Amino acid sequence: MNTIISIRRGIANGTVRMSSSTPSKTPQTAPPTHPKNPAIMEQPKMSPTALDRIFLTWSGQFKSKADIPSIIAGDVVHKARNYARIRINLGFLLIAAVGSGIFIYLGRKDVKEGRSIEKQNLEWHRQVNEEHKRSSG
Repeated sequence: MNTIISIRRGIANGTVRMSSSTPSKTPQTAPPTHPKNPAIMEQPKMSPTALDRIFLTWSGQFKSKADIPSIIAGDVVHKARNYARIRINLGFLLIAAVGSGIFIYLGRKDVKEGRSIEKQNLEWHRQVNEEHKRSSG
């Protein structure tokens, strides 16, 4: 009686799972391992894209694009992508640091010369008002 009630509750909730009490007869094979170290699982193979080929040569994994095989281990591609990602981010960091240094220098130079955004805004409004008076007057 309890099993019928639990089955009805499971159907109402959509959680009934059918399972077999007999073990499956399919043979279970061990996953492939690394030939030198059986504790390491073999990495999946990938076909590198054109951008991956650039990253592989840039990271020094291969000497040229012609040396790259059509199928290589996924971890090699991931290492090359990580290398490229780090180098690109460091490049952006360098550009941002140089750019901020330039703007700091220009800002200090403007302060020494007595220029400010407020003064430029007031001067612009003065010119616009004079032009408006000349054209309407």
